[in-house]
Amino acid sequence: MLDRQNAVVILGSSKTCAEIEPYMAECADITKYLVQNGFNIIHGCGLNGIMGAAYKAAAQYSKRVNNKPVQNLSIIRTPLWGDEDLDNCIVIDKAKTEADRLDKFMRVSDNFLIFPGGITTMQESTTLIQENRHNGYDKKIVLFSEIFWSGLIKQYEYIYKQNIVKENPLGKEFIVANSISDVIKIFIKTKVR
Repeated sequence: MLDRQNAVVILGSSKTCAEIEPYMAECADITKYLVQNGFNIIHGCGLNGIMGAAYKAAAQYSKRVNNKPVQNLSIIRTPLWGDEDLDNCIVIDKAKTEADRLDKFMRVSDNFLIFPGGITTMQESTTLIQENRHNGYDKKIVLFSEIFWSGLIKQYEYIYKQNIVKENPLGKEFIVANSISDVIKIFIKTKVR
């Protein structure tokens, strides 16, 4: 049985481009650090972009920490997209749609680290934030890069100021991290041992 508190779902771009490459390097470093501190990594199994950086780092650094296996885990789409590497991860579930896959991610982890990405990443982030509100804030949702997420942050602040939502989601429903040390403080200091 997977320990939900000691697993981190990493989401973000599945495409590699110049704007994403710096985040890919940070994602790889953060993934390495999380694995070395006993977190299982869960992702979508793609080999490019943020997904590829998380996948490759989790595959490379997966090991045993305190006599417990730390694993490179995936929930894949069916039919496959064609850029998956199923040989170096453990497929823990399959999903027919992105919405189904996000629901399955929410069922297996309490921790989400969302890097920059495209339309699907935007949809995943807002769905997670909304679900977190409705489920009593039981998830730790971290958006990486205040610069990238600034538009979303401003929109949430606006709907709060207009009394469309009762509480400002920033800090309660999601947190913003701008560095590897930010992510480490957020996840490692609250890790269940």
